[in-house]
Amino acid sequence: VVGEGRGVRGKAELGQARFVSNCDIVGNPGRIWLGINGHDTARLAAFFESLAAARVHDLHITGNNVIVPYSDHFSFYAHGVPALMMANGEPKFPHAGPHTWGDTLDKVDARGLRNSTAFAARAVLHLAHDPAPLPARQPRPAEVRKSLTDAGYKPLLQAQGRWPF
Repeated sequence: VVGEGRGVRGKAELGQARFVSNCDIVGNPGRIWLGINGHDTARLAAFFESLAAARVHDLHITGNNVIVPYSDHFSFYAHGVPALMMANGEPKFPHAGPHTWGDTLDKVDARGLRNSTAFAARAVLHLAHDPAPLPARQPRPAEVRKSLTDAGYKPLLQAQGRWPF
């Protein structure tokens, strides 16, 4: 298990992981946003786009290999596991951001939560039956290090004690 603030446990199993999906900041009204972190993820992005093509889900993919270092999936990505961060809608509290003491059940948009859950379940079910869209390999540590450095995250992650290299 790899997790934010928990360090690395089960590191030997990381080499067997093909993909991690993180549903974060769901339950808002609006479209589903996907950020794909990893290498060799073009097939995966095309797969998600094909799910949205039927107009069942309003989906926005921010691009291939978008690095989002502020969520639970990041520690997997930093150790070479391709990862997806899924969110939906706009922040509930534009001035305070998500995940505040004000995030209470009465602010959950049931339709947004159903839509996000249905999309995630549909995607996982398809990938379980046909894993061909998944990345063929995990990136080497040097590739991950270069991606994080090129994206400008090295100083921040070092300052936070989260630089894995």
